[in-house]
Amino acid sequence: VHIGYDFSPVGSPSLPAEIPGESFLALIDTGSDENFIDTSIALRLALPQLREAALAGVHGVERGFVFGAHFHIPELDYAVRGSAFGARLTESGLPYSFILGRTFLQHCVMNYDGRTGEVIVSTD
Repeated sequence: VHIGYDFSPVGSPSLPAEIPGESFLALIDTGSDENFIDTSIALRLALPQLREAALAGVHGVERGFVFGAHFHIPELDYAVRGSAFGARLTESGLPYSFILGRTFLQHCVMNYDGRTGEVIVSTD
């Protein structure tokens, strides 16, 4: 996923094909309500801090920042203006820096073949 922040006016109809930022490995998490970004990466990319919020997860409740984050998934040719909760993903030893939760998946169709493990995600 390509993560950055497009500072064009909020009323703009769509994001540019390329969002200023960097590409990162992401995980699709159907059990997560929200999107998450590694906090250190959000700070390095200078993503705007929108608010502080309580985050509930498997390790209990923590307070953290919600960052403005626009992301582009080249394989889907799909870009989203949104936000992501800051989390210590890479610090925890996880190989990905971004989690795409149901706030992203609500715009997609995802098919999973349990026999082969194949997952197909589309925006059609």
